[in-house]
Amino acid sequence: MEDNSGLFWISTAKGLSRFNLSTNEFTNYHTANGLPTEQFNYNSSFKNEDGTLFFGTVKGMVSFNPKDFVKNTFIPPVYITGLQINNTEVAIGDKKTGLHQSITYTGDITLPYNSSNISIDVAALSYIIPEMNEYSYQMEGIDKNWTILKKNRKIFYTKLPPGKYIFRLKGSNSEGIWNNKETILNLEILPPLWGTKWAYILYTLIVLSI
Repeated sequence: MEDNSGLFWISTAKGLSRFNLSTNEFTNYHTANGLPTEQFNYNSSFKNEDGTLFFGTVKGMVSFNPKDFVKNTFIPPVYITGLQINNTEVAIGDKKTGLHQSITYTGDITLPYNSSNISIDVAALSYIIPEMNEYSYQMEGIDKNWTILKKNRKIFYTKLPPGKYIFRLKGSNSEGIWNNKETILNLEILPPLWGTKWAYILYTLIVLSI
């Protein structure tokens, strides 16, 4: 169904889509946007004189006027809100991690070799349909590409080898407007005592002595 602005509204079995023919862009709407269901009936649409659109769904009729839509233009700040090691939340003052303040305000963290199973909680502070916020992240040194995170807000890494890593995070609001300012966490996994450079120097001296 074409609205009065020349945009096309397309009902599907997985929500309602708005298509802009001039830009070839789709905007998708789901139950999170207020739809009673995402499954629409075939050949069930109507536009009245004031431009209000009506669509039939398996759970009743949906009506709206596209001119009343207000776009969410807020660019949300993105934060790391939690860090778990071996499925245990890291507390401020933890001696193993040396975490002296909230992980949200921490830029660097160093972990022992036996704390290499980590999970990271993230959040974009946009409260207009927050379940539709999206995230993109990359652990530099592990991930070759950025990963898009849609449903879950928890990111897992298991058995990270000793070394230095940079965790990068970006987020978007419900309209897909991204905040390209990265949130960064510098992470270092220390080697075990027997795997340090001093241990290898000692091994070399022992071999040379023999």
